[in-house]
Amino acid sequence: MEILPAPQTKGTHLFIAPRAFLKQTIPGLITHLAITTPLKILDGGNSINVHQLSRQIRRRTGQVFQVLDRVHLARAFTCYQMLAMLREAPSGPFPIMVLELLATFYDENVSLMERTRLLKHSLFEIERLCQSAPVLITTSDTPLLESENWLTVLEKNADQVWRLEKQQTPSTPRMF
Repeated sequence: MEILPAPQTKGTHLFIAPRAFLKQTIPGLITHLAITTPLKILDGGNSINVHQLSRQIRRRTGQVFQVLDRVHLARAFTCYQMLAMLREAPSGPFPIMVLELLATFYDENVSLMERTRLLKHSLFEIERLCQSAPVLITTSDTPLLESENWLTVLEKNADQVWRLEKQQTPSTPRMF
């Protein structure tokens, strides 16, 4: 069962969901895409478990190594690294996934003004990349207070947005 949508068209596709949900479903989406096409992944939240990904691929096809050869993974641990990876990514016809984009911008060792500037440059690079291929961005729905508007900025820059909300559990009425 496919829960996350696979981007089919050029443009920026934003998926906002709880981090636990993203960690659980991203390997299935990567597997789905990598079986049919080369895929560039920029991981900003250290969210890819490669062993889990290879197990997902093994369940779908016997060609594990051929599929993994089509997956090009790079990890960013800082907002500076994320921007550098986006700048270095060549535009082309193959999908690009930017996982947990905002996670790298929550570094309190970098001033808020500098992080905001780097995010704007990153969005410019994403715009460049999405001219020739689909770009799927994931981010968790729990932003830091100082950067709450970053989700809004991402949504305004995306061509398509999906938001998975946490389900409210009804409270049990108390008798006393």
